[in-house]
Amino acid sequence: MAIFKRRRKINEDFTYDKLPHNRFEVFKTLFKIRFGFILKVLMLTILFLLPLLVFNTYGRVYINASFSSVSQQKNQIYPQIFGFLLIRTLINIPLFFLSSIGMGGAIRVYRKLTWSEITFLSDYFDNLKINLLRYLFYFYSRFFKLRVDSFCYLFHRRFKFKADYDWDYARNKLSSIWLCPYILLLYLFAKRYL
Repeated sequence: MAIFKRRRKINEDFTYDKLPHNRFEVFKTLFKIRFGFILKVLMLTILFLLPLLVFNTYGRVYINASFSSVSQQKNQIYPQIFGFLLIRTLINIPLFFLSSIGMGGAIRVYRKLTWSEITFLSDYFDNLKINLLRYLFYFYSRFFKLRVDSFCYLFHRRFKFKADYDWDYARNKLSSIWLCPYILLLYLFAKRYL
């Protein structure tokens, strides 16, 4: 006689009310449940980004130290810094390639993490095969913007001592207003067609 037995309590873990309803709630539950996995992907991505970060940090420190150590005849140091920026640009090309590999692997892993259909290394490296060209295109457009910014920074420092023109304003106008929409269009083109 099953009607007299006590009914089992229904498990309410996966009811509609308990499921996340927006992206913030999905992030919050994933952050609680899969924190170790997120850290693994982050560490692997930082491993790819580390050479770029270290090299560019050293470059900025070198340029700022060069300007602060010279008190007179600042125009004598500009050929050295210009040469350093050119060498740094050439070295940054393979470093941006390496960082785009790392970021390209991480993006799809995080996307598949929300679907809970994830394996760590195989999905990471499968995404590199699938989306490498798109992320290379995006990162090289960012690379171009950074190079324009650094050369504008150099010319800003050079002409700042000769005139009272607001070169910070000019550099920001050049890099953010004119260059960013073109980079955005290039990225959208790459996302659509590559």
